[in-house]
Amino acid sequence: MTKSVLIFGASGLMMSHLLPHLQRSHGTDFTWTAYVRTGSKGIPFLTGIDVKIIEGSWQDKDKISSLVNKYDIVWDAGDSHDPSLPAIIVPALIDSPKTTVFVRFSGTGNWITPTGGNADDSAKLYDDSKEADIRAIHGEMFNGAGDLLALDALDKGLNVWILCAGGVYGQRPANISSSGVFVRLYTNNALRLGYTPYIGDGGAHMQLIHINDLLSAFDLFWTQVLSSTSVSKAQIPKDVSERYLFAPGYSVSWKHIAETWSRVFKDNFKRDIPVKNVSAEEAGFISPLIDSEMKSKPTRLEKLGWQMKGPTIEEELPLILSSGSQLPLA
Repeated sequence: MTKSVLIFGASGLMMSHLLPHLQRSHGTDFTWTAYVRTGSKGIPFLTGIDVKIIEGSWQDKDKISSLVNKYDIVWDAGDSHDPSLPAIIVPALIDSPKTTVFVRFSGTGNWITPTGGNADDSAKLYDDSKEADIRAIHGEMFNGAGDLLALDALDKGLNVWILCAGGVYGQRPANISSSGVFVRLYTNNALRLGYTPYIGDGGAHMQLIHINDLLSAFDLFWTQVLSSTSVSKAQIPKDVSERYLFAPGYSVSWKHIAETWSRVFKDNFKRDIPVKNVSAEEAGFISPLIDSEMKSKPTRLEKLGWQMKGPTIEEELPLILSSGSQLPLA
């Protein structure tokens, strides 16, 4: 039977790759609808791949609440840092008589330990097979507020799945303006500062995932989601880690990230934006990330056979930030 899917955040970098991939993989198994902001630049791309469009405001609680109850799967692929959308979706699904699966994208910005930017082997390693690590999520984490709403719904019997990805990078399809959240944030931060920053010895790490590796992770994740579509509330697991999977990607030191961006600025744009060792106060608006060690382990996906094969950020960034790119990034 064909299942209906409603997606929020469908016009970003991740979904511009994932949606065509799922359509190729599953053919007519699904109907796809995207709820987008009125006048979204992503509408031509989505209509071009036969996705139905509903335009509206993300603050329209009544409209969104009534919509989500009409679909088999509701997918929150929007800004995982902002809990306002799940704060509308989750209560509506909990109160709905329809059995709907709620899928959420989160990010590994949750799994950081401040180290002053230094390498620190003692920093906590978060493991998605350990329920205590997932239960450690709190509202002050980068994506914690929205995650807590979803996990609370899971505890109440809503069929919830969460995929927690590292900073995604990859080339944009035609007609897509987004370069991805991490690439945009780091690029624009460096442009504003006039340098590419690192803190301490620069040995602390960010976890970055190439879009192709995210696709392979998502295939495994999606199979798990689909296998659960007919489960009853009584069958929803009590161990929330069974429904919260990590796909973090490669660990890359912040000093190496700074060097990579500086080189691309020079090679592709003839702009001298040097690497600079700075204090946390001088590292710009992503200072909390640059100051920290990010460590998360995708045990559940690895047990399903997931392996990363995508190019590194050093190999891919010159293609992402090609010489024709408009800076700062939109």
